Amino acid sequence: MRLAIRSLASAALAVAALFGQSAIAGPAPSYQVGGSVFNTGSSLPVPGVKVLVLYVAPGQWFPGLKGDTADPAGKWSVDLPIGAQYIAAQLTPGTGKPGCEWIPDDLTAPAGTQSCDGNAVLDKWLDWRGTVHAADTVCLNFYDVCIGPGGGKPLAFWVSTVGQQIITASDLAVINALNLYGGRFAPVGAKPPFTTQAQLAKYLKFTYSADIEYPLSAQMIVAELNLLHGAVSGDIDWNVVYVKPLGDLPGEFYRLDSLVKRADSMLSPATVTSTTLEKWQIEIGLANANAGKHYIQSTNCPVVYGWWWIPDDCDD
Repeated sequence: MRLAIRSLASAALAVAALFGQSAIAGPAPSYQVGGSVFNTGSSLPVPGVKVLVLYVAPGQWFPGLKGDTADPAGKWSVDLPIGAQYIAAQLTPGTGKPGCEWIPDDLTAPAGTQSCDGNAVLDKWLDWRGTVHAADTVCLNFYDVCIGPGGGKPLAFWVSTVGQQIITASDLAVINALNLYGGRFAPVGAKPPFTTQAQLAKYLKFTYSADIEYPLSAQMIVAELNLLHGAVSGDIDWNVVYVKPLGDLPGEFYRLDSLVKRADSMLSPATVTSTTLEKWQIEIGLANANAGKHYIQSTNCPVVYGWWWIPDDCDD
């Protein structure tokens, strides 16, 4: 995932690793393979997350399976025989909380990250793959964030009478400075630049279009109004929103103001590199943010598993 906000990584606390002790299991030595589960959005450990480790011991044809649940400090571990090859994967939980969802944070630990001892690496699915050596592997850490409500006011509010009344002349000036769609689908008499709130409201009302640039412009305007009027609030961290994957495009984290800048850049006549799919991804991300969804939560969400560790679905 290419993430637009690099401040998230610097804001994450260093994770306390699990320093287990070597153990003897039968005639061959075994060692602990473990780590921590950490919420980089809240800087808190995430107890209760389940981790499965699939391994093949030396000289064996059939794999073994072990598991552990993160303790109150977020730590987990299993004992494996020396020389075993393994894959360690966390089972992403549900939240049991409408509108909230746990997702992996691959800014802090992207695919290709090596463990601190160099004996394991994160694959493209963010699972640890490695071989047990003659020492404990202490830092197979999983990083997650919980996304959920974050305030904001949707497009319908800003075209209402109440919304129009709080839009000022200076707001219109800020909006007119953006790269806005003014093509064939924009209503007559309401093409940018806007001189009145009524013009802007008319423009926002007719955003269904075969040209993605029109709805993208509209959601960008709404996000800018939310920022100008402090409408984004709630149990969130840094006004950071998660733009979900679309097609073969990975998900991305953005500060809301950075997401507006990203949309504005896509709409610039000088920008020719953005694909239609990329524009739809940003438009959907803005629409969700404006509806108060997909903001990083500043506290841990619940950790809930359904039958046989199948995560409960979120409402959104």
